[in-house]
Amino acid sequence: MRDRGSHRRLRVGVVAYGLDHPGSGIGRYAIELVRALRASQPTVEVVLIKPFEETIAGLEREDPVVRLPGTRRLPAMMTFGPVAVAVAARRFALDIVHDPTGLSPFLVPRRMAPFARVTTIHDMVPFVHPETHERLTNLLFRHYIPHTLPFVDRIITVSNASERDIVRFFRVRPDCVATIPFGVSPRFGPRAASHVVDTLSRYGIVPPYLLTVGALQARKNLETLLESFARLRVEGLPHRLVVVGRKAWKSEGIFRRLDDLGLGDAVVLTGYVDDADLPALYAGAACFVFPSIYEGFGLPPLEAMACGVPVVTSNTSSLPEVVGDAAITVDPHDVGGFVAAIRRIVDQPALADDLRARGLERAQRLTLERVAAAHASLYHDVVEQQRSVLGCRRADQSVDENRRTQG
Repeated sequence: MRDRGSHRRLRVGVVAYGLDHPGSGIGRYAIELVRALRASQPTVEVVLIKPFEETIAGLEREDPVVRLPGTRRLPAMMTFGPVAVAVAARRFALDIVHDPTGLSPFLVPRRMAPFARVTTIHDMVPFVHPETHERLTNLLFRHYIPHTLPFVDRIITVSNASERDIVRFFRVRPDCVATIPFGVSPRFGPRAASHVVDTLSRYGIVPPYLLTVGALQARKNLETLLESFARLRVEGLPHRLVVVGRKAWKSEGIFRRLDDLGLGDAVVLTGYVDDADLPALYAGAACFVFPSIYEGFGLPPLEAMACGVPVVTSNTSSLPEVVGDAAITVDPHDVGGFVAAIRRIVDQPALADDLRARGLERAQRLTLERVAAAHASLYHDVVEQQRSVLGCRRADQSVDENRRTQG
């Protein structure tokens, strides 16, 4: 990584699509990235590019903001968005535009709008588990994004697992993909007992409890967690299960399973919880359980570790990268494995303490300042190199292009 002091200042446009309702992990990534860039990277000036009028809390001060009227909805962003982004980039003399949410609104040739383009693709769920996403999202990944990649200078992703999937399914050259693991906000950390008690009382949560955080959707594999929890209750576990997250597409099966298992008041469904309350909910848990089938990164386990909570999570996709040796990992379909792992943490205080210590240490290494520095370095590299001929074309297209050139 170059010395940032040797770089000229860049004007970086950040496409803020969807940040009018930033309840997802991707929304959190985008917001925290902008905050960290502003706080720690003096060679980067962030210009927000917004398709909506609402103010993004904590991001808009005296800094430049560009509006893209008429592009708030995904179909509009996919059709009119690329032209609107290109016009904004020219008008405001942007050196580079970064789309941190994975839409990749880049279809305008560089000869018409000579700015560098970067997109963050967090995961490839529509390819790996297409049944868990709506038709429009699958259309975006399978047909729209591939057509934008020749106009993209670099793809950022957040884990080695996602990088492998991007190269595999989009068939792009590996050197077009840069992996920058995400970090945890400093807002997440251990909390005083009094603060935890006050927050729990507002949500009607009575300790002891197990916790999971994430949208209520099939990919999060909550049915396996509910079955594991039901077995633990039969064995006499006194804990409740607290489920934090909003309802998402095709969440009906989760509620049917909850009724079938007859867990009743033993499960607390909080719905969406604001970031201000999340650290206390994490900190008060006896164990954090995250049985997701597939994650591009998996921020909740890292947040839980930062709050000093022992973690049990799946051994698939990016999750082993995120937790390292600081958590117990289990096959996401192994109900008995989750039962045994949770029971070990509840019954073995020494193990729980060891996992807490390991988790805190790991979370302290994955900082947002490191993330911002890596992004700033990449921005400068891309602006300097601008792959104006090939972009991030498919690997086989690049080979054919080279053969034609050599011929």
